[in-house]
Amino acid sequence: MVTFLPTLWLEEQGVSLALGGPLLGFLYYGLIPSGLFGGFLAHKVQNRKLLLGVPALFNVLFGVAITVTSNPILLMFLITGLGIVWVATPAIQVLPFEFPGIKPREVAVISSLVVTCSGLGFATGPVVTGLVAQLTGSLQTGLVTLCLFTGLGIAVSAFYPSYAQKATERM
Repeated sequence: MVTFLPTLWLEEQGVSLALGGPLLGFLYYGLIPSGLFGGFLAHKVQNRKLLLGVPALFNVLFGVAITVTSNPILLMFLITGLGIVWVATPAIQVLPFEFPGIKPREVAVISSLVVTCSGLGFATGPVVTGLVAQLTGSLQTGLVTLCLFTGLGIAVSAFYPSYAQKATERM
């Protein structure tokens, strides 16, 4: 999103780069506090499927809405909302520790897979967006396609354990 949004806004929606750059800053105005709040939320909301699935759904909705909106005020709120959906990050980071009977080396492997898949997603996102944009002739179609792919998080949430297991319960 961040790679192509200023270009989309400038070329297809008439939002200047001077405005588009600061608009992207609103992503972090939501992301930073939500990361801090996410640890608290992960402690209070024990249903991990819900904690991942709901933010993943909102990630798709906010992403698509951002790509079709040109109103700067609405974009500020939508981009801030997109940052807030990262509230699930702390729960994702501690998930490997919550699997029943998991061994420390298995935690390391799962944690590595989470980081690898995250990096892979960040690396392939611009490639997929650019490829779809090239094939369809529409950068907006590329970005919408990317947003729809992030819906995989909704499907992945179905495989999460329903409830966090406390470390004391495992011993």
